[in-house]
Amino acid sequence: MRACLRLGRDAVISHETALAVHDLSDTNPARINVTVPGGRREQNGILSIHEGAVPPGDREDRDGWRVTTVERTLADVASSTSSQEHLTQAVREALANEVITPRRLRNRASGLSDRAALRLERAVSTAVEEIQ
Repeated sequence: MRACLRLGRDAVISHETALAVHDLSDTNPARINVTVPGGRREQNGILSIHEGAVPPGDREDRDGWRVTTVERTLADVASSTSSQEHLTQAVREALANEVITPRRLRNRASGLSDRAALRLERAVSTAVEEIQ
């Protein structure tokens, strides 16, 4: 989490790294994903920096660093190149642990690109079927 500290106060752990922080996936990302406002999108040996605003309602403060909320994290992963299976697993775990509801995820999907919304809605539908 030093990555957030190094990149500044507005840096937020996000995407697959946030899934790991929230314990929603068995993934072990090769890079630390961090979102910074108005920053640059770059990748190097350990960081994958994403550009974008993360408003206060989309992040949680943790002992001097920040991480995206579960809802924002799943939306970010739906918008990324992660596999559908990986996204569905994360959604399934979030729903099973009752840290998010299908309704909130479907509402969030309405603000995403068509591709990301479809991926998130598909993950929610599949997860709900598997949990019931």
